[in-house]
Amino acid sequence: MLRSGAIAVQLIAVLIVYFLLDHQIALMPLLLVIALEAGFQLMSVLAYRNVSQAKPLGMLMQLTADVLFLTILLSLSGGATNAFVSLLLLPIMIAAVTLSGKGLAYIAVLAIAAYSVLLIKMPEHNMHQMNMSGHFISMWINFVLSASVIALVIGAMNRALKERERTIAQVREQQLRSEQLVTLDGAAAQITHQLATPIANLQLLFEELLEDHPNNLVVQQMQTPLQQCATQLDSFRKLSAALRLNNTQQHITTAQLQQQITDTLLLQYPDQQIKWIIENQTGGINTAILNSDAMLLPAILNLLQNAATANQQQDQNVLELTWLQEEHCGEYVYLLIRDFGNGFSATQLSNLGGQLMPSDHGMGLAVLLSNVTFERLNGSLTLYNHPQCGAIAKVKLASVFSEQSE
Repeated sequence: MLRSGAIAVQLIAVLIVYFLLDHQIALMPLLLVIALEAGFQLMSVLAYRNVSQAKPLGMLMQLTADVLFLTILLSLSGGATNAFVSLLLLPIMIAAVTLSGKGLAYIAVLAIAAYSVLLIKMPEHNMHQMNMSGHFISMWINFVLSASVIALVIGAMNRALKERERTIAQVREQQLRSEQLVTLDGAAAQITHQLATPIANLQLLFEELLEDHPNNLVVQQMQTPLQQCATQLDSFRKLSAALRLNNTQQHITTAQLQQQITDTLLLQYPDQQIKWIIENQTGGINTAILNSDAMLLPAILNLLQNAATANQQQDQNVLELTWLQEEHCGEYVYLLIRDFGNGFSATQLSNLGGQLMPSDHGMGLAVLLSNVTFERLNGSLTLYNHPQCGAIAKVKLASVFSEQSE
């Protein structure tokens, strides 16, 4: 829209200067440049008619064209002596609010170079017996200072505004996620309360059946799932009580966490084997002390359950768990959980951990809760596919030493 208006103003100005003010200007070359600019504008409109926001490279190309067209028009109508030479500041202003720092620097340098070329090609001017070269050089210096101030100040303000908008968006997203989690927590507590009585009744019925039919294989097979349900309900009650009464962070070593993971996974998925791997061991990774609370182990188990499910779908029974600590710093310890399933789809990689996702296999809620737990403990969760097969959940856990140093 700006360029369309500029083309119309340029055409009207050239015609008025030539026909009404009777100034001798290069009419045909100016009209030819304006026609080329109009053609470029028409192609741009057609190319971006279905695009709401141009990519940075496209915007860079458009602003480059603006500088070049304006420079050519100025060179045909007085060059650096043209009163409208300061219009070269407009592309810099637009670049300051639309491009990155490198793109802004490029446009600013390009505009300054264009003004410099116009100044160098300017013929000697004398007015009232006085040499005007010093005046035009001063105008060029003023342009350079103005371009630099615009690039630095407006560019910095634009980056600050974008950062503030990004922070506000993150806070809003965290608030919405917290509200969603509170709703889920209430629903989970209600469902658990409602399931307690039916499971207790089933346990009584199972005991009666076991007394009447002690050798029945089907009755014997009921014992394990019923025991697991009762154990899970009891664990949920204890976890809720711990969070309600004493929701504080604790410390745990990697060796203790590893033993808890092994014991719990062996109980829930006896068909799965854990292969522990330690990489880049610095200073004894088994004794590293991590931030923890009552939700850390369940958060990791959520990821392990998804990994075990992916393995079972491909008839695999090995889970690789890797401890990793960066050699140059011991602030964080990483736990990598790898399965040998089908891996994540592109949609799952972009959305898992940030929102609830409908799925036949229940993927989404557990990962969301795990991600929230790791972030609360100053950690993070990264999901990606292994180059060969399967998927990897990379858990970043904060060490106590990094927190003390802060």
